[in-house]
Amino acid sequence: IRDYKVTGVQTCALPILFDVEGPAVAGEPVPWSVSLRDGDGETLPVTATVISEEEASLTQDAETLTPTLAGLQHLTAVGDADGGAFRARATLEVEPADAVSIDLVLAANQAAAGEPLGFTVTAADAFGNAVTGATVTADSPDVAVVDPQVVSTVSGIYTLTAAVDAVSDDETFRVVPGEPVELSLTLSDTDVEVYDTTRASVTAWDTYGNEVDVDWDLSVEGEGSTTLSGYNVTFLSEGWFTVWARYEDLADSVGPILIDSTGPTITLESPERGLFTEDASTPVSGLLTDDWSGIGELTVDGVDVPVESDGSFSTSVDNTFGMNVLELVAVDGRSEEHTSELQSPCNLVCRLLLE
Repeated sequence: IRDYKVTGVQTCALPILFDVEGPAVAGEPVPWSVSLRDGDGETLPVTATVISEEEASLTQDAETLTPTLAGLQHLTAVGDADGGAFRARATLEVEPADAVSIDLVLAANQAAAGEPLGFTVTAADAFGNAVTGATVTADSPDVAVVDPQVVSTVSGIYTLTAAVDAVSDDETFRVVPGEPVELSLTLSDTDVEVYDTTRASVTAWDTYGNEVDVDWDLSVEGEGSTTLSGYNVTFLSEGWFTVWARYEDLADSVGPILIDSTGPTITLESPERGLFTEDASTPVSGLLTDDWSGIGELTVDGVDVPVESDGSFSTSVDNTFGMNVLELVAVDGRSEEHTSELQSPCNLVCRLLLE
């Protein structure tokens, strides 16, 4: 490639040819020549000096120029030929040499998930010329690099690398979770009784599903009494309870939780305790009540007895001679039991024998 232009001859009457082979690379010599053509078209050598408008101290010898400043240089060859002075001009494109230094600078050392983080990359060759074409890559597919920014929606610590030619530079940055948008409360145990303790834990997430550490508040709503110690809830009485976790405008709850540690109350209407009878069977009736979980089932001496919706029941049991023990077992909706025993003497067999 030859890029030259003769702009004029001052006192030399013959044409001047200024020839510079380019483009050039900074620090590397490029051939150049200046020649004079006589009337017969013959090329005659001349002596000249090359001056650069951009690089004052242009290194040169009779055959080569060694530019070190990258960019378009405007050259002028000045000399004497054919008994007169001449001045010819040419241009030379100089490219940077290979980079010997590179610097990757991040706008900050951390960013929130989904928030772009800016960066700049500067590289230079041995002569201080800026070198372009650096590539920037991340050490994880969770990081997107769109020059001049990097972004990730996954929290963590990442490394960004800028490289060009044989040099590179690394920078580490952290992606932290964004503001929480969701809250989830869990309890270590929800099948609890009076005086049992359950531990609450909360997980919060940002828009991208990253867990966020938040300073949440714990509270309990219900009909009975509880105590809170840190994130522990102790139930001191029976009743329905709902446990709440709150952070700013976010909230989550577990419940309602039923604390019912006692079985149904058995009110026996008949027979009366200590009943003396000569009958072959004894009617049994009464009422079951339960404040919280309702009536589950009733057995009288091991036999299932139906219970009406109002809790009333009635049945009969066969009598045997001597002391009879009547056992009633009531179970509530949470399988809590209440057992009642009734003893009654019976002389039925004796009377039968006497008669």
